[in-house]
Amino acid sequence: MRHRPWPKSKGALTKPVSMRRLAEGAGLSLHQTRQAIRVSHIPEDEFARLVESDDPPTVEQLARLGRRRGIKRLGGSQPCPHCGGTGRITT
Repeated sequence: MRHRPWPKSKGALTKPVSMRRLAEGAGLSLHQTRQAIRVSHIPEDEFARLVESDDPPTVEQLARLGRRRGIKRLGGSQPCPHCGGTGRITT
């Protein structure tokens, strides 16, 4: 499996102790870093319940849960104040 290389820095991401540099220093790929961030979005009590269950989820499944939580945290889809629509196409 080929890992995607880290993008080259263009000056804006050159802070002395950035998350990017820490991840690179720890030997994490870009994909692994993004997965870890998504998993960290899961509330602690729910994470513990999932991991300690009889059938624990994979890291990929946890990352998917963290991604969905991030969207919900932003308010999800709200109806349009003008027409009441949600922006979703239904058939």
